[in-house]
Amino acid sequence: MSAQNKFDFDFNIQVDKVISEKPTSFSELEEIFKNDLTDTLKLKFLAQKSKETSYLEGESYAYCQLGIFFREKSRYNTAIAYHQNSYNLALSAENIELQIVNLNMLGVVNRKVANYTKAIEYHQMALKIAENQEVLTKSLNASIAVSNNSIGNIYLALDDPDSAIENFNKSLAIEKAINNKLGLAMNYHN
Repeated sequence: MSAQNKFDFDFNIQVDKVISEKPTSFSELEEIFKNDLTDTLKLKFLAQKSKETSYLEGESYAYCQLGIFFREKSRYNTAIAYHQNSYNLALSAENIELQIVNLNMLGVVNRKVANYTKAIEYHQMALKIAENQEVLTKSLNASIAVSNNSIGNIYLALDDPDSAIENFNKSLAIEKAINNKLGLAMNYHN
């Protein structure tokens, strides 16, 4: 058996296990598939297998990661389509975490194409949903920090440094509280 076939076989087993266990947390799925985030064939396979088994969170997660992949390749319309599809699946699944992540990702993509009004709308929607949860988990806090950081970047682009700093400071306070080193680095960079 070639290394590629063994790898594909191992991935198939991993997908079958995830589909049978049906984790609903974005962060849990991200941990499981962290080594496969740049392999669009595997992500599409995960989406298809999830769709076949009505595993909405798996399908939503796969489309979200495909959206991120295409955003990083500057294929913004494709990224928006994947994130919108992912968001709609998250709504159907009533999965708050996936809804918030996708709203933030839609905000980021719109910021990248200088559609600042729409970007802020998406981030504010994500903030409103996250901040209205009874329990603010680490994941929800991280999403709130992402929203504030991205809104800060939008204000920088709009030449409003005071509003940018206010949002970066909000994000920074959360990143410190949850000890998110990557988030801290991103905020300090800004």
